[in-house]
Amino acid sequence: MVDVKTRITSLVFSPEGAAMYIGTDGGNLLVVDLRSLDKPPKSISASGIGSRIECLAIQVRCSSLVKSESYLINVSRPSR
Repeated sequence: MVDVKTRITSLVFSPEGAAMYIGTDGGNLLVVDLRSLDKPPKSISASGIGSRIECLAIQVRCSSLVKSESYLINVSRPSR
């Protein structure tokens, strides 16, 4: 069980299923390593004014020159 102690507004899993990305009501992105559930989630501030995160999308980026994968995280916040 992952206790995030905040209101969850969006959630998505990484393509390989090893991480969970959680958007919060306060504008933070929490990254949970599902292989190390004993560790607290990493918190990244995605909104300087605390707007909730309504939508998350994970996209795999690949390079033909480098044989490693990285992930692009798209965060959507409500427009004002």
